[in-house]
Amino acid sequence: PTKFAEIRQENFPGDYHRKGRAITPKDRKNPPKEFVHRFRRFIYVSGLPHHVDDDGMAGDMQNPVHQQKVKELVSKLFDVKAEQVSPANMSSAFIGYPDKPSRVAALARGPANKLLVKPLTIAKYEGPDHKDFAKNKFVLEIKNVPPYLQAKAFLSKLLQGEDDVWGEYRKHVGPRDVIKPTDSSALIRVADDVANSMLESSILRKRLEDLGATRIRYFKAKRDYMIVGYVSRLKMLPDERANDKLVLYGDSASHEFYRSHLDVIQLRNLDPTISKEYLTTYFQPFCQFERDIRGSIEFETCFEGLRTDRAYVGFDGRDDCENFMKYHDGRIQVAGRTVYVKKLIDRYHPDARPIQLRGERSEEEILDSMINWEKLVNMEDVEFLEQNGIRREIIADTFRKLRWRNQTFSVQDHSIPDEKIEPHRVKDGEHLKEVMNEMVRLLKENLATREDPGDMHLSFHEPGEEIDLEAFDEEEERQKYLHKIAHPWIYGDVPKPVKEKTKTKWESI
Repeated sequence: PTKFAEIRQENFPGDYHRKGRAITPKDRKNPPKEFVHRFRRFIYVSGLPHHVDDDGMAGDMQNPVHQQKVKELVSKLFDVKAEQVSPANMSSAFIGYPDKPSRVAALARGPANKLLVKPLTIAKYEGPDHKDFAKNKFVLEIKNVPPYLQAKAFLSKLLQGEDDVWGEYRKHVGPRDVIKPTDSSALIRVADDVANSMLESSILRKRLEDLGATRIRYFKAKRDYMIVGYVSRLKMLPDERANDKLVLYGDSASHEFYRSHLDVIQLRNLDPTISKEYLTTYFQPFCQFERDIRGSIEFETCFEGLRTDRAYVGFDGRDDCENFMKYHDGRIQVAGRTVYVKKLIDRYHPDARPIQLRGERSEEEILDSMINWEKLVNMEDVEFLEQNGIRREIIADTFRKLRWRNQTFSVQDHSIPDEKIEPHRVKDGEHLKEVMNEMVRLLKENLATREDPGDMHLSFHEPGEEIDLEAFDEEEERQKYLHKIAHPWIYGDVPKPVKEKTKTKWESI
């Protein structure tokens, strides 16, 4: 036939449907319901310059005029109508598109200007008198300061660096020497000679230009959804219904990353230049095993691949995440910055099952399962075999060799339910118990004595022929010979060896 149908059955593990709930910042305002229902595709834009009024005060989301300023800026950058823009805060906004192709084209095109520069300026202060602040010192004024920066944070960004120039400035300017009379200006009091140096410094002017530059970043956004049940009585597909909330693809860890870890936390306000090696070293003391540097950390990136201040850290140990969260109240210090921590929780899914924890056994439990084999078999059968010439030491040695370094029983007996090759074996150790009892049963069935040689021995003789029992005599001689080789001191051939040291548990196996 030229055309045929292919039927494929995919069996997913129980935790395949695990997905983390999105964590959205509190300062990100969700668009109105009418805006969400009007469009089908969305883009989120961040890094916009904060609007400042003529009096130097920062814009407010409660002011419709200030919101309109954000709409005009975004519509100009992405060449859209103002009706397609919904401000999330004074430095970010959502853009709505009627269909997928229009959003694809907008993402490929990007903003008209990816870097907006409004350099900060420094000059001698000539405004209202601040005698209490000046204290007979020279006062400098810096304009166009980002409104979101407090005085202390602004001074830290302004004078950070390892060069001698920044070190010299830090000696003369402290946190108490800086105030912000308005949201967009700062006053610095210094000595006259230091003020002249700062006014003429080219490296300081370059730093002010860098502080006035903002990088426009844009992300794919989508409507969040919730699962309310199934689409039919067959319960084959979940019924996913979109709600009125917009989320970014980076508001939660990726599906593959989330379900491959037992617990996942979100880090916010992280230094975008920090490395995975640094974070691995930071979280290693809270983990039982060595962390995976590459696979246990996921950085959030914008559509262009630039990193943001958010990252996701996965934990594989049973109590690793709890040990970490127990000693922190949602805030940690990483590379000199206050980083906010939140734990991701599972999104509801009717087909999802709680993640199955892998069992852990101590050394004593492992040795017990190998040495104390008597509790797995019927001891009446073992005593019967002893009465017929099969010593208990031989049975014990056989079972120990059967279990020692045999990975078959590890996979069959100690895997989590979703990984079991034979799911009907529910209890741990059930496969090993079945094999041991089967060996005892076969020994009983094939047991041969002089009184009852067994069917196998009788099959070598013709009906009515005299039974030859010479093989039993040869077996007795062979057993005595082997026992003499293993224990020569019993027969007086050599002196009994003296133990020089006590063997460990593993050496006694």
